Amino acid sequence: MKAIICAAGRGSRLAHLTEEYPKMLLSVGEKRVIEHILEALIASGITKAVVVVGYKKEAVISHLGSKYKGCFITYVENDDFDVSDNLYSMWLAREHITDGMLFLNGDTIFHADILKNFLTSASENAVVVDRVNTEDHPVLAHIQNETIVEIGHDIEKTSHGNVFGIYKLSQSASERYFSVAEEVFINGHKRGGFFMPLNTLATEFEIKPFFSNDSRWVNINTEHDYEKAKNIIWD
Repeated sequence: MKAIICAAGRGSRLAHLTEEYPKMLLSVGEKRVIEHILEALIASGITKAVVVVGYKKEAVISHLGSKYKGCFITYVENDDFDVSDNLYSMWLAREHITDGMLFLNGDTIFHADILKNFLTSASENAVVVDRVNTEDHPVLAHIQNETIVEIGHDIEKTSHGNVFGIYKLSQSASERYFSVAEEVFINGHKRGGFFMPLNTLATEFEIKPFFSNDSRWVNINTEHDYEKAKNIIWD
């Protein structure tokens, strides 16, 4: 299984902090954000990652190269990062997915135990859901009969937890995800929301919630989030 890390955006809400390089290269402790993510992957036995870059891509490629410690890196370039979102970045990486995928947001750091426990779960299509930690702008999940029914910032159904950006899909579910995304882009639009295909998939596949109940994670969207991340460094 390969990991896709979407990190093409500018990170404009971080203002001056991302003038020289994207937020995945912000320092959190002695490591950059992307290094925290890659080391969590390595700790779980994931040795191949596809990193979707865009804003200041040269800085990322120069810093990481083709291999970071035990993880080989392939880059996919989203040159339309200013007019697109993670859905488009994911779609650009579709040809690299041949045996299912693990999706990660490039602006989220998390304790490696969360990923380890998630990957040992039996479900081949699953989403990490946290019922403990909350954010200012959470992504919510509605769960029915132990299956994901709806995901999004504004869902119509009752929220049963917070989704913060770790997902895995089988190869067949991945291919369906990309086909749903392509229906959006065929008309020239490059935005659609990462969760839109997942909500379609939820009617066709069983997507299971994985309840981590582990609050050791931070989505870095604002300067407040960044300060919070710098205060949560784990052994």
